[in-house]
Order: sequence, then C-alpha cells, then structure tokens
Amino acid sequence: MFEFIRHFTRSHVQTYPTLVHWLDTTPVQSKDKPCRLAELNLEAHVSGLYAQVTQTLVIANPNNRSLSVSVTVPMPDRAVVCGYALDIDGQLIDGVVVPKEKARVAFETEQRRGADPGLVESVKGNAYQTRVYPVPGHGSRTVRLTYVAPLLLTEANGAVLDLPMPQEHLAKRTIRIDVERLDCPAPAVTGIDGPQFTDLGTCWSIASEETDVTAAAPVRVALPELPASFVLTQRDDDGTVWFSASEQASRVKTKPVPDITSLTVLWDVSGSRAAMDHAAELELLRSYCSGASIRTMRLVPFGDGAEPPCTCSNADELVRKVGALRYDGATDFRALKDFLTELVDTGNTEPNEAFILFTDGMDTLSGKAATFPDPLAIIAVVSGSQRDTESLRQACKGRVFDLANAPKDACDLARMLFCPETLSAVLGEGFADVVGIGSGVDGRFAVIGRLAGQTAAITFENTGTTFKVSADDARLGCTIARAWAAQRVAQLSTHADDNADELLALGRRHGVVSPSTSLLVLETLDQWLRYDIEPPSTWASMHRKWTDAQSGRMNLSSEAERKAVHLRNLRAQWSQLQDWYNRPMPEPETPVSDARGDRRCTYCGAAISDNARFCPQCGTHVDMPAYASPADSLPTVGQSWLDTGSMAPVSEGLPNMSGSRPRMHMRMASAPVFSGAPMMAMADAAESDRPFDAAFGAAPDEASATTPTGPRVQVQPWMPNAPYLGALDTAQARGPLAAIDAYFELRREYAASPSFFIDCAGWFMAHDAKDFGIRVLKNLAELRIEDAGLLRVLAWRLREAGDLEQALVILKRVQSLRPEDSQSHRDVALVLDELARKAYACHDEDTSRAYAEEAAAIYRKIALTPWDRRPMAIGLFAVEEYNVLRAWAEAQTWSAAPRLEPLAAGLEGVLACDLRVTLAWDADETDIDLHVTEPCGEEAYYGNRLTYHGGRVSEDITDGYGPEVYEIRKAEDGVYTVRAHYYASHQQTVFGPATCTLTVYTDWGRPNQKQQVVSTRLENERQMILVGTASYNGEDLDAHNEPTDTSPNSPVMKGADASVLIQAYGNPDEGGTCVDGQWVWHLAGGRTRIALVRDGKVERVVESMSWGEEMIIVQ
Repeated sequence: MFEFIRHFTRSHVQTYPTLVHWLDTTPVQSKDKPCRLAELNLEAHVSGLYAQVTQTLVIANPNNRSLSVSVTVPMPDRAVVCGYALDIDGQLIDGVVVPKEKARVAFETEQRRGADPGLVESVKGNAYQTRVYPVPGHGSRTVRLTYVAPLLLTEANGAVLDLPMPQEHLAKRTIRIDVERLDCPAPAVTGIDGPQFTDLGTCWSIASEETDVTAAAPVRVALPELPASFVLTQRDDDGTVWFSASEQASRVKTKPVPDITSLTVLWDVSGSRAAMDHAAELELLRSYCSGASIRTMRLVPFGDGAEPPCTCSNADELVRKVGALRYDGATDFRALKDFLTELVDTGNTEPNEAFILFTDGMDTLSGKAATFPDPLAIIAVVSGSQRDTESLRQACKGRVFDLANAPKDACDLARMLFCPETLSAVLGEGFADVVGIGSGVDGRFAVIGRLAGQTAAITFENTGTTFKVSADDARLGCTIARAWAAQRVAQLSTHADDNADELLALGRRHGVVSPSTSLLVLETLDQWLRYDIEPPSTWASMHRKWTDAQSGRMNLSSEAERKAVHLRNLRAQWSQLQDWYNRPMPEPETPVSDARGDRRCTYCGAAISDNARFCPQCGTHVDMPAYASPADSLPTVGQSWLDTGSMAPVSEGLPNMSGSRPRMHMRMASAPVFSGAPMMAMADAAESDRPFDAAFGAAPDEASATTPTGPRVQVQPWMPNAPYLGALDTAQARGPLAAIDAYFELRREYAASPSFFIDCAGWFMAHDAKDFGIRVLKNLAELRIEDAGLLRVLAWRLREAGDLEQALVILKRVQSLRPEDSQSHRDVALVLDELARKAYACHDEDTSRAYAEEAAAIYRKIALTPWDRRPMAIGLFAVEEYNVLRAWAEAQTWSAAPRLEPLAAGLEGVLACDLRVTLAWDADETDIDLHVTEPCGEEAYYGNRLTYHGGRVSEDITDGYGPEVYEIRKAEDGVYTVRAHYYASHQQTVFGPATCTLTVYTDWGRPNQKQQVVSTRLENERQMILVGTASYNGEDLDAHNEPTDTSPNSPVMKGADASVLIQAYGNPDEGGTCVDGQWVWHLAGGRTRIALVRDGKVERVVESMSWGEEMIIVQ
C-alpha cells in the first residue's frame, strides 16, 4: 500500500511513504469533535517472506455523547485481515466470520438499538475499515486488528516489512517484532529510536515503548540478504502442515528485450492522485524514455474518460506535459478500455508499442475490475496509499510495476513489458493447493501450499531446484496458512460476486476478511441469537450460553409465511389509499381560510387564519386549532385490522393517518434566496384534458409567453453562502478560465470536503460549464471508498444534471453495497423507469423495453418483500410506481411490448394525480420532513397528513432515507409551496449536512406525466428551506418567493465578509442604520437584529425582542 522504496537507477535512492490519518477527519458541520487515536500497540512476527501483524488501537472520544467511529487501516499490497477483537466490559472479544451483508445489517441494526457491536470489513483494494460503537463520551474503546502480508522484495536479494504508522499524535506507542531465523544476516530496523534486534536463538527480536510520539515514517524491518533458496513449514491449529518455498529468480537466464519504437503513456488524473508526489513516477518515465529508441510518444490523460492523445517529440516534452496535468474527478476504467479498444479496431497501434499505465488502480465510478484489450502490452505502474494492485495484476497479465514494493529501474520496466518473468510450473508429489504458479515474479519465485502427506519433493521447473519438505520440521503457527488464504482471496476478489461461495468458505476456514466476509463482534446473548451467529469459542461463557439456548429456541416463521402476512397487510393499506383517492373532493368555493376563532401569533400578536401553519408577519411556526378534519372520517391504520399472524413486529411503525408525534415548535428567521444551478428541463408532452404542463426551468416571463394562464412549477436550486463560491464569482469576472484556475487553487484547501465539490459543481453548471461541473461532482466517488451515502448523493446530482446512464451505474453500486435497504433498490428502479421513457421517446424500443422490464422487476421486489425497516411505507410507493409504469407501457405502441404482469390481486389501479412530490435524503438515522402549503394556506405535513382539499402526506419517516410523498388528485388554482424541514439527526457519528432530493411530478400517472428533480442541502437541525413552488392559475411565482432558508441557524458566520449580511438580511440602509460598525435591521413584531462589524468582518449578530430578551445568532 505504501510507497516504501523507490529505486529508478542503481544509486539506491530511497523515499518514504506519506503517512495518512487512520480515523476519518473529513470536515463536518456538526458540533462534535472527531475522535482521536490515543494509543497503538503493534506486534509483528515474520516467517520467511510473510508476516503476521497485530495492531491494538485505543480510540478516545473527546465529546459529551457517545459516537460511532470508522477507522480505515492502511495495509500492504495483498495483505488480508485475519483477526479482530473489541473490548466489552474490559475484555477483548474476538470477532467471528460472517457473510459481509449479514454482518453489516447486524452492526447497523444494533447501533440503532444503542448496543455495542464491532465490525471490520474489506472496502476496496488494500483498504480495510473497522467500525466501533459506542465510543463513550470522554471515554475510550480498544480494538485489536490482525493481518498477514507478504514482505517487499529488494534489489539485492533482500526483503523489507513496512509497518504503517498513523499520522495522528499518539500518547503511547508500543512495538515488538520477532523475525524467525534464516541463514542470512540479522535484520535492521528504522522508524524506532534506540533499540536494535537481539538474537534469541530461534528468532531475532526487538521491543520499544514510547510516549507522546508522532511518527515521521513507517517502521521498516529490512532483511538485507535472503538465502538463495529456502523452505519453511508450519502446523496450524487444525494440524494441517503448510509450506512456503522460495528461490532467487536471478538464477534464471533472462530473455532479450525487444526494441520499443512507440510509447503511449496512460496517466490517471483522477482526484485521488492530486495530493500525491509524482516526482518518482516522472523520474521513472524520463529514465525509461531516455534509454530507449522510441520514435513516437503519446500522452493520454484519463479519469472518468480518456482525453485525446497528445503527441510528444522527446522525453523532456513528455515529462513536462505530464507535470502540467491537473487532477480532478473520478476514475472509470471502462472508458479507458473503450478508448484502447478503438485504437486497436482502427489500427492506431504499432508493433512493439509499449503502453505504460500510471494509476492507483481504484475504479471509483463503475466499481468493476479493470480489463484491457488482449493484443496490447500494458504495464501498470502503481502508486498511492490506497490502491487495487491485484485487479491491475490480472488485467495486465502480471505486468505490475509497483513503486511501493521493490527497487527497480527502467531496464526492469522494459523487461516486464515484453518478457514478464513467471514461475511456469511446480513438479513433484505429496502436496496440494499450491498458489504462486504463473504469477509475475518480482526478484524471487515463491509458492505456498499444503502438505498432503508426511513428506514431499517440490521442484521449480524454471530452475530445476528441488525442495525436500517434511512434516516433522513444522513449527506451530498460522502465518503461512493465512498467507496462503490471503493469496487465494486476492486471486478471487477481483470478481467477488462470481466467487462468493469460495470466498465465504475461505473466510470461515482461515478467519480472513474478504469482499464476501467480515469479522463481527456482538455484546449480548440476545444479539447472537437474534442473528443466528455463533459466538467465538474463545469467549467460553457466552458460547456455552448460546449453545444451551439453541436447544430451547422455537422455530421462527418461514419466509413464505412472512411474505404472505406482508402481502395481506399491503393489500389493506393499498385499499385505504384507494379510499382516500376516491373520496369526494370539496367544492372550490368552500371557505377554508377564514378564521374560525381569534387565533393570534404568540410571538408577534398578528391575526392568523385557522389553516395557517406560519405567522404571515414573523414566520413563527404555530399550532393548528383542534377542529374536525377530513382525516377524522377515515380509519386509523393499526393492529386492530392488520393480520399480523406470526410476525407481529411488522405492525410497528405503521402510519397513523390522523395522528402526529410530539414535536418542538421553532421560530423561523429569514435568510437569502440563493440562485444557481440550472433546473433540468423535461421533454414536452401532449396536453391532457386537465393540463398541468409546467414550464420547467423557464423564467417566469418565458413561461407566461407560452402558457399565460397555465400551471407552472419552479424549484429553488441550492446555492450556499460559502466563501469559495465568492472566490469563483470574483474570478469569473476575469473570464471563464480564471474561474477554473481559481477552483484548482481552492481545491487544495477543501479537497477533503464533500460540500465543496457539490457546491462548486453546481456553480459551474450554473455558469454554462456543465461538463466541467459534472467532473467536479464526481470527486465525491474518490473521497471515501464505497461510501453509500456519498455515492447516492453523486447519483442524485447526476440525475438532476440529466446524466441518467452514469447515475444508474452509481446507484447499482449503492444497491450492491446496501441490498437490505429498500430505498437503494427504489433509486435504481426510478432511474430505470425514467430511462425507459427516454429511450421510447428516442424510438429505441429494445432499450426501452429492457429498462422497463428491469424497473418493473425491482418495483415488484420492493413491494412484495417484507423489509426489516418500513415494509409498508416503501411497499405502497412501489405498488403505486409499478402500476403507473405498467399503465404507461400499455398506452404505448410496441412491436413487442414489455412483459409487465399485475403485481397481485388487490394491488391494481393507477392513482393519477395533478401533483405528486417526493422527498428523499442521503443520511440514515435522520428525520427530514416534507411540508407543502396549499393555495388556501393549509399546510400538509406529518402532523396534518390529510388536507381539506384532498392533499395527502405519506407516513412520517423518522429514521433515514425517506421518502416522504405529497399527492393531490385535483389541485386547486393558486400556488403550492414546497419546503423541507431538517428535524433531527439520530446518527451516532460526527455527522455533516444532509442532502435531499425532491422530485416533482405533474400529471402523475397520465400519458403526459412530467417530472423535475432538484437536490438541496440541509446543514443544521431545525432548518426549514424552500425547495419549490407550483402555480395553477398562471400567477407569477416570483411574486410568492420567500426566504429559502427559514431556520434559526443563520448562514452568516463569524469572520465572514460583511457583504454576507446584506445577502442574508438585506441592506440596513433600507430598514435600519449603519453607524460605527453597528448594523441594525428593524423587523416585524418589535424585533431588532443588530450586527457588529469590525474591519469589514462579521463579529457578532444578535436579535433583540421588544420585551428585553435577546437571541445570539452569531458570536
């Protein structure tokens, strides 16, 4: 994983890897401080060419509340985690191997319950992540992690073991290293002050203990000269004997290297490589080009796509152009393969042409292993702290030049390109399960296998050397066995889905983590029983209780029974939804906004109509009067009519159509209306008998020119008040390229912030630079590997920008990462649904049919699956969306129609609506509410789910992802206002902003259905923002604009430029005074807002009430 040693000439120049943080330090907006790594205890045992390393970490939490912590532990190439333990009641409890999906579901479920689970899982490439919950406030937790890894071979027949160190400052660091004796000189160590190795007879050993230490480099153990050949044997805990045989490869006669006349350099310019030091790569490139007779040189930068080749006349020009490249966006090896395939198909390659790929190997967009056209000779030069070397090794047929793993020069590079050295075969008998044959050789031949009998004779075909192996020589140990498992896992992991069964078997047999397995620790007997997971045998008391409990457990209901009960409940809810849809609508002239009593705002005293939820004067959120509503005539959904059968828990959390949960009311404060990213326009559709043809994305005057009295929809794009956007605005005044230059300068400071890339992407899209904005947006895929939340936000924004195909690729990755989450499936189905309609409009029936059938299959799965979380709410949405898709397909003319059968009896019918609004969000354990204010002034939300004029809000989702939906069959004339309210986050993590995606459908379920998608961000709890408006009588929507942000948390920050005050609150000269650095605004209800400005910067903002109270907004 690390750039341990770099040798590009015979001068043996060494550089050390850049240290990284092990705990997540991504900037967030919550008030919590990140947890810190307080102590590290490291033990390593080296057996021949392999090491087993155990790291014990103490994680401290400086906050008052308990938190969940993620630790990403860097490891060498081909390292595999084989042990994990978490402290419970002062005792370290070993983790057990569990299928990856099952382990993660158990962990997250118990985390929501407030229990003590621990998890370690493979993320991608050489990255492993451990998650711990809870780390108590002002307390600590201890985690132990064990992995096996091969040593890195050096040029002079030596080997090194690099032990990664965290960038964090440690209060205490303890290290012990044992190296089994071989017939070679004693090892040396760097990175530890003072002690050196001591000869203990059977091994060399070193121990160190330090306090208040910040590592400057990894701890490095160097074996200066290995024996020319050797074999080691070990007997594992089951009595199986494993062997490792190795021989120096230089004893084999090398083949002549052909002359290379043409060179194409493929250079990865994705964002993950922006912070790297590329000097070593450039020196290697210069050295190689200078020593070869190359006539043609081409440079191809690539990231999310391959750029046109750039021809260079010499090595200096090539290196200069590479050095001038800028790094941004994500990596997609599919696009690179398409480019190379086109080169081959069009004959744009030459005989003996070399292709050198500089990359970290991490495909962050498609998530698939790299593959390249067969005829090309491609060598991958790999670097970076996180990389996927094994995928490249298989894609490039073993040609991987790893800057971290061994000292090499340009001659090695040329030889590896056309004469790769491999161990062709192992001869003999008495052994089995040998790995290492046919793989690329890096200085030595090495194999690992299992002894099938008492003795064996093993001969390397390349050299003729024979090794005698005997079980009598085996020492006790598991290092070699686990090293064998690690190599096998590496072979299978690039196609993990196809090899899931074998990976699971490997995990259970050897205790190793893989793409199919994780290590899980649970706390209580109830948890082990609930998930049917056997506790570790090392926890004898718990294992005994679990065994005793197994004999007395009752048989759980079958999956078929659960599905049958779920279907009966779903039919009942669908029937109730149809009752709402079919009930008579009130007459238009019914007065609903006249006050039924003398309602007054408790804050400013203004008169308020009975249907109003907000004071028209000061915006205060007010209680509704207790009078009968249409909801009173509808049945309440509950256990009284649900058929719970053998699954009573299904009824938990079912919606109550008229009830509400207790909430704290909040006072709203004004904030600026931001404008920015362009709104996505949908294709025109034919008019219906009840037209709802919104002028999507059009300016009010443009819309009114075509539909003077028709309905319109307008969304409010999110544009935050961030300092970097002001810098882009300033640069834009100098020209478009100046803004791009400014972005790359700002990127250095904000490279770890997801919000930075989201905001900048929106800014560039709003300034006619959509392609560049999309590239900026794709940085989200590079920030945290396999982070489902960030990937979901990326996909939503891509969908909003109209890039449905790429959004689908990303959402399918989320679907595979979170298969237990019904919303991840629904996201995929919605985009497939949209793509089906788009393909049909483009007269591509085959593609449309395939998309429609795939979407329908997913809708069906969502509707009929008894999900563990919110099965009824998500099931109803899927039923509705499936029926609408099916009705659309039946209304089209096909040469061969899609096969979309009815879901099930009792689930038929299309609930066509004038307006349908859906709100979803990216954060689990987060409560965000949809609020829609109808033209009459009545507000539909979780506490008023059925409105007088027929509006309906779906079940209140309080624990993450949503969606919440508003529907109205026959809309009123007037303006509908849509808001999103960030009620609270229940995450036990250091959380940041929540991203919401709003989809507005007009003429839902009708032939002329349209939709518009917009994403926005909620940064503070209790924040309420305007997302969009819809007009049914041709009114100018701008006349009904209101503050975008009505939260009590002001976007103004201490130290911000004073101009932000004007953006947020307006010019004080118009409503107040501005004297001696004190800006004053006089507000409704006798309130006064006062800002203190010093040296052009905001120092303090307060709000004073007429009765003497004061609220501090910024200080």
